[in-house]
Amino acid sequence: MIKTGIVGINGCKEYIEHIERHQGLQLTGVFDPGFQTELLTHHYPFKVYYHFHEFLLDCEAIVFATTDKLILPLVHSAIKASKSVYLKGCHEFLADELKTISKLHAEANEVLQVQNKYFYHPAIQQALVRFKAISIIEIQKSVHKIQYLMPELRAQITMVLLLQKSNLRRIVVNSSTVFNQMPDVINLRLDFDNGSVAKILISAVDVDTFHSVKAYGYNQIHSIDLSLPRYTYFNGIDKFNHLYSIEEVGASTLLRQQIDAFYTHIITGKTPASSVPVEMAAQMVIDKVKERLKVCFSFF
Repeated sequence: MIKTGIVGINGCKEYIEHIERHQGLQLTGVFDPGFQTELLTHHYPFKVYYHFHEFLLDCEAIVFATTDKLILPLVHSAIKASKSVYLKGCHEFLADELKTISKLHAEANEVLQVQNKYFYHPAIQQALVRFKAISIIEIQKSVHKIQYLMPELRAQITMVLLLQKSNLRRIVVNSSTVFNQMPDVINLRLDFDNGSVAKILISAVDVDTFHSVKAYGYNQIHSIDLSLPRYTYFNGIDKFNHLYSIEEVGASTLLRQQIDAFYTHIITGKTPASSVPVEMAAQMVIDKVKERLKVCFSFF
């Protein structure tokens, strides 16, 4: 079994449950970068580490269950110590910081996986099996508050980069203001070297909740409604239509699938699709978006 430790007290409970239930993972203990050890020892009957160096020595794999920037030097240390690393997220890190992590990871040559709430969705995974030379991807997503515009745009960019393996050639962005002084609708177009195009619309003005992903290729149409959720595929002859249950797309199910994938990547040595280089590219796109909109998004 792979000795696995968790970093971070906030939100660690769900990771603890999945690791303890996994047949190939063994929970070593928890280290909290905020040193809230009294909370850990009071609530959980497992080893709580007070020194990260000791924690590193006892672990073969480390799950960072927090996205706080406090973990950045700890991530560096874990990678340098040749530990397999699972990150809950990278959105708090700057592009240069992600570049450093990516460089360290390339030198260590161990598994480094980043959690992604959309890529492992069963509708997306089922569509990937059928994807063939996709030329157009269209994504539309609503958010309830304007401060969620940029985080959600970044999440959709990451998903596009995971679906479309070609290099970016051009970025075109525009925005509109409907109810606020700040932009509340953002349109982004990504052109790739292979001629494919991705169009992303994020809106904070719609009352209805929607999140659709459509992909078009030669003789194929993929339609994914992540708000239902439903996946429809048509190739001119056959049609596939599936409505997913709550159990299939629940947060706990999606996290379990990603922990399973993390274990598989460690065992097989296969590079995870959801990785830091993809997150770095997504952050670089977001930086370009902010620059071109000429707006201060300091509250994001």
